[in-house]
Amino acid sequence: KAHEAWEHFLGVGSMLLGAFFIAARMTTEETIMRDWGEPSPARMAGFQGLWGCPVASVYVAAKSWLPESVGGDPHYLPDGLLMIARSDELLVLVITLQVVTVAWTMAGVHIAKRVSAVFRSLLSCCRIAVVWAVQLFLSYC
Repeated sequence: KAHEAWEHFLGVGSMLLGAFFIAARMTTEETIMRDWGEPSPARMAGFQGLWGCPVASVYVAAKSWLPESVGGDPHYLPDGLLMIARSDELLVLVITLQVVTVAWTMAGVHIAKRVSAVFRSLLSCCRIAVVWAVQLFLSYC
């Protein structure tokens, strides 16, 4: 029971910490866009990429090197790269995801610059509803 409670605590704590970092990022972007001159949304999206690459690298390294008993998987990176290399469809999906992510980020930064980080956050929440609606439409039509 104590182990299970600890796992729940870690799960909720991780989600709250992630939400905090997202809020901090959005607020920082809004401050930079409004108060530090006129950096372009493309430049701000580039800054996000510069920050995201090291964070993702740490995650992939941890996932690959940790023991399996704590969630590690030594085949995580090689297997993923092999799947992408062997599947044209998966490669197209990965490239499409990257393009859509850049467009979404640039649009979000532009919204934060023109309106506010709060409005951007509300639109982010609406994205979940849109994905849900599209999934229902594609499933039942």
